[in-house]
Amino acid sequence: MITMLLHNDGIVINHKRVERLYKENKRQFKNRKKGHKKYSVKKREEHILTETPGNWIVIDFVIDSIANKRPLKNLTVIDPVSKVAPKIIPAYAMQGEGVTEVLNDIWMEEPFTYLQTDNGPEFRISAIQSWYKNYAVTQVVSRPGKTTDNCFIESFNRIFRDECLNENYFTSLSESKEIIESWRIDYNENRLQKGLKELTPSQF
Repeated sequence: MITMLLHNDGIVINHKRVERLYKENKRQFKNRKKGHKKYSVKKREEHILTETPGNWIVIDFVIDSIANKRPLKNLTVIDPVSKVAPKIIPAYAMQGEGVTEVLNDIWMEEPFTYLQTDNGPEFRISAIQSWYKNYAVTQVVSRPGKTTDNCFIESFNRIFRDECLNENYFTSLSESKEIIESWRIDYNENRLQKGLKELTPSQF
């Protein structure tokens, strides 16, 4: 990430030199655990989804908390092709009706054809099923126990937790909304990504 940011600023530098300088400044690397073997697995079934930006979105929940120990439920939404995050909605609680309101707002801005989710109860209730029919959206559900089916949102959620939730202390719901929205905008506008040819989601 640091190497890509330097390249974006016009500084030509090898990633190995960046790593050496990083270590010399006593920065901490996350060490991979040794001794793990890789095993071949049966090829997963392919999703019937396209690689066109705006054609499908993926949603999930990330649970955190605020200062009073009250749970904070964040609905994360991304376009897995462009990596753009059109919405992150923090709330104390959100059921199917709340999810449909968010989906409706996104669809009104840019209609999509597919919605990928896990098997959570919020995504299976009648309100959501009715919304699919009304807007002609096809739901693609991850297979039970197969988190890799939803790898796009899992990857985004990890970044969201590492760079936003774990780095901030929320004293209230309103503060969490402000900080999370600021992070979402920065992610879309400034976070360079290898998978997007070192462009930001918005640039791609």
